[in-house]
Amino acid sequence: MPAITRRAAYRDLEGLLVLYRHLTPDMPRLGDDLAETRWREILAADHVAVFATEADRVLVATTALITAPNLMRGGTPHGFLENVVIHADHRRRGHGREAVEAGLSEAWARGCERVLLVTGPMRLNPYVADFYESCGFRSGRAGLMVQRPSV
Repeated sequence: MPAITRRAAYRDLEGLLVLYRHLTPDMPRLGDDLAETRWREILAADHVAVFATEADRVLVATTALITAPNLMRGGTPHGFLENVVIHADHRRRGHGREAVEAGLSEAWARGCERVLLVTGPMRLNPYVADFYESCGFRSGRAGLMVQRPSV
């Protein structure tokens, strides 16, 4: 059965949580209630779209598009691609590209002029840089990040 990329649905919560561990194995576990609450919030948010690529009834790739209104660039919204994750056993088969392309298609349909992507240190894995470049991403302005201080 070929892989299919679609909007993620309520039933995908557990599969997504398993898939996310392929990128961040030490990710803190969410309690069931919190995970369900956050997932319902995500699904209800008009400015968020999560895409899942499924092969043989297993989620093998995902990405999330977040759009935000903007007063610059003619009022076109910004798009942010986040949580791009590909199952470790299914990498280099085109599943990640399918998920990214679904997110980009949605961004263009929403009128975004550009889509920003933040990823981990690409210098540690040159394949990651090649993958994103093959999806159309180019280095542009420098992205900076700050973590919330520990309390």
